[in-house]
Amino acid sequence: MLPQTHSLNPQMAATRTEIFQAALSMSMLMQAEILVDQNKEIMNDIKAIKRNTEMAWSLNTLQEDALRRIMLHWLIQPVNSYNKTMIPRIEEWMDMYAERKLQIYDYNESIFKQQAVRAFINNHQYADRSNLRAKIFASVDANESSSHFSDKMIKLYFQGVIDRSTRKMIHAQMALARRVARSILTQGLAKGKETHFWDHMESELQKLVKLHGHDHTKEGWVMWYDTIIALETAACETAVIGSAANSRSKRQSKRKRLANALDLGNVNSTPHVEEMDSALDEFNPTRADGHDTMGDMHDTQSPDQYASDDE
Repeated sequence: MLPQTHSLNPQMAATRTEIFQAALSMSMLMQAEILVDQNKEIMNDIKAIKRNTEMAWSLNTLQEDALRRIMLHWLIQPVNSYNKTMIPRIEEWMDMYAERKLQIYDYNESIFKQQAVRAFINNHQYADRSNLRAKIFASVDANESSSHFSDKMIKLYFQGVIDRSTRKMIHAQMALARRVARSILTQGLAKGKETHFWDHMESELQKLVKLHGHDHTKEGWVMWYDTIIALETAACETAVIGSAANSRSKRQSKRKRLANALDLGNVNSTPHVEEMDSALDEFNPTRADGHDTMGDMHDTQSPDQYASDDE
């Protein structure tokens, strides 16, 4: 006789299934919690790596070169203050274009990258100002025309295509800088003497802002552009005339000395040999030692004398 088989009660079978499913769900939940914890650890590790990487981040050579060009671009722009507005303008530009133009990714989200860029700007802005100041003083000293100097600075520093209005603004800004330098030079600048050029520029700009406001497109500023450019152009022309008259006066004086030294009509006068040689040397454009005496008439100074000046 075959053994009798007993089938499970349907209710009991359902209960066992529920218990199995509950156990499976609990196991899956525990595994999920483990994965979440592991994911948190991974994310924390990634954040730590990113933070350490950002702390060690620095500009590469191409980024440094590009940032320097941007700094020089703003250095000749018509600003209301070199101390208060120029650097904020550069930083504002960086906020908008750092990632797209310089490939500094996550710049706006990274305090470390922003600090690194700000430090770079601070470290180089004074050298850039010093170089520009030296060029300004040298241009005035050489009596270079205002328009020629401004166009040269635009070619050196300006980035992109310049329109007529911006060119005029820069011409005016450079004309103001040259007039400040001219005023300092008339005081008798000795080599290495502090000029406080940028302090004088700041003072002049604040006076202009008080008169015309902060918007350089307003009528007061536009009229000032024409005025300052005309004044500096006239100053250059006056200096040219004065230099020519001074040169003529020196040449006439040297000719007179030579004539006196060679006055053979006066039998009682016997010119000293050394006096004759001195007169001839001074009159000749080039001495026997190769020194260009005509260059002495212009009293020009090397731009290097301004390069170690104050900031």
